[in-house]
Amino acid sequence: MKNEKLIRLLNSIGKACFIEHYHDFKNCTDKQELAYKIYEKNNNRKPDKNITRINCALQLFNNHSEKEALHLVIQSNRIAEEIKNIAQEILANEK
Repeated sequence: MKNEKLIRLLNSIGKACFIEHYHDFKNCTDKQELAYKIYEKNNNRKPDKNITRINCALQLFNNHSEKEALHLVIQSNRIAEEIKNIAQEILANEK
């Protein structure tokens, strides 16, 4: 996947959201259920608005670009260290 498209998808999801819900996105079988789960945790978007995040995340996984996305999160200057550490753990377990 081209780097620009990867960055656009990751920004649409939100880097922190991608990391916090990484395994949920990876194993998603019900978008509506996941949208509600994200809403309950973040309470910042109505569940139906989270469908965009889910669709973008599923594109990353369908294109096998999740490891590249994890690297981008780790390299990001504008993300909390805690999120970066979780991304590093996920990446180490994905290899």
